[in-house]
Amino acid sequence: MTVFLGRSGPPAGAHGVLGQNLARPRDGALDAYPEAGEYTTRAQAEGALDGAFGDYAVASPFATGFRFSRFDAAEADAGRAAAEASAAAVV
Repeated sequence: MTVFLGRSGPPAGAHGVLGQNLARPRDGALDAYPEAGEYTTRAQAEGALDGAFGDYAVASPFATGFRFSRFDAAEADAGRAAAEASAAAVV
């Protein structure tokens, strides 16, 4: 199978949890997991993404709209694109 991934226009910039970290890798809060027993995570990607984890909630399994979505954007946000390019050059 041959798979082609591409766009017909200019890139819209990184979006979502994965896109942000690919464009600008960063570490966030970490949970300390116990050796045994029940545990509830508290970190919720704090510091590893823009905003809070609730900002990434979508209305349905195939929805693309959320606070930082760039899915339907025609072009990149100039400020974000510059920050991502700068961060990528450092890595």
